[in-house]
Amino acid sequence: METIEVTSVEIHFDANLQTRFPNPPSLFVCLKNEELARKFLLRKYKQANFQEPERLSYKNVQSFTAYIRQALSLFHTALLGERWSQPLLLYYGMMNFIKAWILTKKPCYPESTTVLRHGLSTRKRKKGQFRFSEDEIRIQKEGLFPLLAAQMGVPVQAGDTLSVRELLGLLPDLQPVYQLIFDQCTLFPVRWNLSTPSSPCLIVSEKILDECYLTSSAFVEKLNQQVKQTLFSLATPSIRKGKLYLACSLPAPELVRHPWLLVNKKGDYYLYAGNNRPEPVPEVMCLFMLCFSMSMLCRYDPPLWEEIMLQPVHQEQLMLEQLINLIARGFPDSMASLFLSSGES
Repeated sequence: METIEVTSVEIHFDANLQTRFPNPPSLFVCLKNEELARKFLLRKYKQANFQEPERLSYKNVQSFTAYIRQALSLFHTALLGERWSQPLLLYYGMMNFIKAWILTKKPCYPESTTVLRHGLSTRKRKKGQFRFSEDEIRIQKEGLFPLLAAQMGVPVQAGDTLSVRELLGLLPDLQPVYQLIFDQCTLFPVRWNLSTPSSPCLIVSEKILDECYLTSSAFVEKLNQQVKQTLFSLATPSIRKGKLYLACSLPAPELVRHPWLLVNKKGDYYLYAGNNRPEPVPEVMCLFMLCFSMSMLCRYDPPLWEEIMLQPVHQEQLMLEQLINLIARGFPDSMASLFLSSGES
């Protein structure tokens, strides 16, 4: 285990980085320092069994810290700025966070100019009666987004399109306002019954079965198929007062790792219905795609962006304001979790 002395503070790079390293904002403040950043890269490269990790860490540390510094600067400026420019500043800040993270996984990044493209596209000219939620984002063959997806282990197909509305519906922090605007529930709130310590019970609205067009037993089977183990089973009785009760084989909710079980920034749990795609798009990718769409809109069509964001009559304004706030205050935390992950490339 390597120990770095920083005045009177001792920072340990060990297997449990999430608990020993400073909280996410402090993490990036530390990683602006080249010596701390080099030690961080060295550990990541050793962890991934790259050849000559020492040389690679020295080679990449300047680019790595530059990405971090610019990302922090852009986010700081966005928080102080106006709605006119926030999506642009946030988007390029997100790009720099992602580039820095990719450098911890791929020491040769960028191998070519093609990986420096956005990797996404959207219509520059919007149709009449435009609604932001109906905009579509197309995945490109090359660029930052498909590279991010590959490093996160998420399969994506060039040419696939996702609507803004679908992506908004995958964010648990936006679910209350999403339901208010669209009158649809895409993520179902979850409660945990911890009265039996060794086997907590997940409680969710019975309506999730209607959304999936499944019986309770088929829904449990589908949940378990996602993780290839018997994580959930029907409680007895399984339906009570409009609620579905599922027994969990793990002793505590925080131990449950399931792609359909999402948590918002307050720690509230939501369950994905799984009726559109096998797994929800991870939050980092989801926020990146949505911010790309917003940045293109405010960059190429300022009059339309003004109509949506600066006129109080537009229905989607509340959703977009909450989305911008979520990106500005939540995306660095999400990226810090990726940086601190002990998973190898």
